[in-house]
Amino acid sequence: APFGLDLHLRDTSGCDFSAAFAVPVADTSGQVTSAFIPINSFDNKGFRNYNCNNLDMTSINGMKFYVLYQEGKYEARIRSITAVERVASFPPTVLTVTSKEEVVSLLTATVESGTFLWNKSNPNLCIAVYWSALESLAAAMKYNPNSCSNLVQLSKMTSKSKIGFGLRDVIDNTQDTLANRVLSKDELVKAVGEAMGCVIVDTPKQTICVDKPGYFSVADVNDSRSTCKQIHMLTDRSRRKTICESNVATTKESLASRCPIACAHWKCYAFYGSCRDSNESFITANNERTCAWIKNMDSLSLSRTQMCASTAEPSKARPKVPVQDMCPVACQSSECSCEDKNIPFMSKAAYSDDGKEIEPAKERTCSSLYGITNWEYRNVVCLLDIYTITPYFGDKALQVYYMCPKACGFRKECFCRDTKKAITTPNSRNVSYCKDVKSYNGNWCDETKEPVFARSCPVICGNPYCNMMNRSDSRDTLSFSVKNEQISTTCWLIWKAKDSNEGRDEYACDAYETDLNLKGSVLCPNACAGNIPFK
Repeated sequence: APFGLDLHLRDTSGCDFSAAFAVPVADTSGQVTSAFIPINSFDNKGFRNYNCNNLDMTSINGMKFYVLYQEGKYEARIRSITAVERVASFPPTVLTVTSKEEVVSLLTATVESGTFLWNKSNPNLCIAVYWSALESLAAAMKYNPNSCSNLVQLSKMTSKSKIGFGLRDVIDNTQDTLANRVLSKDELVKAVGEAMGCVIVDTPKQTICVDKPGYFSVADVNDSRSTCKQIHMLTDRSRRKTICESNVATTKESLASRCPIACAHWKCYAFYGSCRDSNESFITANNERTCAWIKNMDSLSLSRTQMCASTAEPSKARPKVPVQDMCPVACQSSECSCEDKNIPFMSKAAYSDDGKEIEPAKERTCSSLYGITNWEYRNVVCLLDIYTITPYFGDKALQVYYMCPKACGFRKECFCRDTKKAITTPNSRNVSYCKDVKSYNGNWCDETKEPVFARSCPVICGNPYCNMMNRSDSRDTLSFSVKNEQISTTCWLIWKAKDSNEGRDEYACDAYETDLNLKGSVLCPNACAGNIPFK
């Protein structure tokens, strides 16, 4: 089974919080791997920290590693700990699984370890062990864990109880699927994939959107040694294009690979971010469809909008979900297109109406825009061109608002949409969610004091720009607990159920959305009023 560890951090006030992670199983000992631990994972309060409500990440002065409630000999070498500014992902360790017996052995050992940890009131470690085992198994079966719908759905939840029991259900379902069956290797891969809701996604190899450090010489370009940073700041578009279409002289590595941000690799700048459509066909409205079929529909048609908000019937590999969850690109999902890009970019100089330079060209990030308190100047910045060549976007220059649709707020459907992600605010020690504002009486919704939180949560904060009278229905997939059942629905499905008085979706209008703590009637004002959404 994976080996669970607790990392404890301590701040100068004496507060101690921990986060759990797991060392994954592997074919051989000594394999080196990495783990990303989000800040909001440090939520387990230390012993006797009675007066501590949160951890001050700006004043960490101590850390410890603990191993708890796991039998047997172990060895764990921690090579480095690094604070990062953005979410990071790492390839899994090499694990070879070729038989049903090996799968059952891994899952049985995982359940034994996880159950003991859970019963010792340590759900964080249990969840870390369960996650690690299932992700390793998916990778061993040649699936991308992000393509496994049963895991993806759990990753969106915040309740530890639901996540823990949900992961256990996936494990039990996998074991039940394999029980009393003689399977070839190909049949084993298919059976595990069906049990975990995994699909094979034919996508190119992921490019990590980080420019590599250090100097290098560019082949076929008469130039002295350069860096990605220097290329990033080039104002000469034709020169930039020439360099970015070349290779590193010594290694022959393409510049698009060496400097993906500076040379505008499409995966870093893609409109829909990392979202990808499923290759699986599905049944909706009694017809078999694919994401490719939906993509060929008129992008502005009401029928496509309504189809995307409809239900894709369940299959052996996945539960019932809205079509837009399977086809986020074809459906032009706001959950994908409204996210700020988390990479730095160079904006051109800003000038006043009389031609006077207000601010020189500079490197920015979307998060830095939240600190601009003057909305008129923020709009000026959002309209600035950015330094980039755009071989994947034609000759059209990209503007700051393209990189930062949420921070700029030019697209109302992006701005008037509360995020479900954790928010770290520069003026507060808290890592919070939009729904937390209802239990806090501070200044979180005051844009002059907490601009990041206020602009990340405009609906629950009552931003006048998002006035109910002028706001359209949410186009996101929404989760509600209705009559002791957790449902995933959309405003379109709520309207259909309300109009026909059939199904549990109609009760969502009076329920609170699980992740946002907003009533369904607030998120779907037209649907809940009996009017057709998305007219």
